[in-house]
Amino acid sequence: MKVTFFNRDRRDGNYSIEELFNNLKSHLKNQIECHDYFLSGRKSKFFHIKDARKHQGDINHITGDANYLSLGLDKGKTILTIHDLGHFEVSLKGIKKIIYKYLWLYFPLRKVKYITTISEFTKQRLLANFNISPEKIIVIHNPYPKNFKFSPKEFNASKPTILQIGSGRNKNIESLIQATRSIPCKLLLVRKPDDTLIKLLKEYNIDYEFRFGLEFDEVYKCYQECDIVYFASIYEGFGLPIIEANAVGRPVITSNLASMPEIAGDAAYLIDPHQPEQIRTAIETLIHDPSVREKLISNGRTNIERFDVNLIGEKYLALYKKITNE
Repeated sequence: MKVTFFNRDRRDGNYSIEELFNNLKSHLKNQIECHDYFLSGRKSKFFHIKDARKHQGDINHITGDANYLSLGLDKGKTILTIHDLGHFEVSLKGIKKIIYKYLWLYFPLRKVKYITTISEFTKQRLLANFNISPEKIIVIHNPYPKNFKFSPKEFNASKPTILQIGSGRNKNIESLIQATRSIPCKLLLVRKPDDTLIKLLKEYNIDYEFRFGLEFDEVYKCYQECDIVYFASIYEGFGLPIIEANAVGRPVITSNLASMPEIAGDAAYLIDPHQPEQIRTAIETLIHDPSVREKLISNGRTNIERFDVNLIGEKYLALYKKITNE
């Protein structure tokens, strides 16, 4: 069985979707023939829609952020993975939202055999926004990266390092900065430096470090260096840093909104991301109460069993076989 994976263009800072499917392809390589097609930022969307048709496999799997490619592929053997609707539901307005709705979602969703989503939350948002049969949408969670090994670290209670990963308005970093005023800590921010944030950090006299353009193993080192992972976004379709923190063995603070409770289970400190005081309380609790930290770390090691690449890979393989048989 030849499966062609259709991928977004290669860009610095893109690693989450790519690493996810590299993980899966590594697991499935002895059971399927894997081929990759990557978009090129130098070519138009119309070129890619036409060109993608020449690279079809027995199964076509659009891995994310290249949804419109389905317009050039055979519907009966094409899967589209939707990671979240945050850009559509939260960020876009006016004519841009209308164009995005039809080119990235409405028509592509109708031009595929099955849609996979990485959380039940994203499935429900698709059903709320588009007239799609629930049977067409299959929830298959992301796997945690196998090279993210459990890495015990003595907790620095006098000045913990708090890791925050990702840029974008939904990541809610301003609330983290507000919450850590007068708390001795260091913020390790995996994102491009931002003058507005730097001004705020300096105003509040918060120690910080920006890192960006990292390779995947460098991101893993950031987890190893930190004491707490902050991932209290306003909106997420999944929340990979939650299970990455679980895998490495770091207590994580996350939101009680969107997909995050589904992914975290009992392996994170849940807060209302709109309330900096709740974030502050969570940080102070983790600093001063070792039993809470240890419980979250222990629960995290159990939680990641749900996201094992072998389990997730078998679910995708079953879907590929189902389409072949149909």
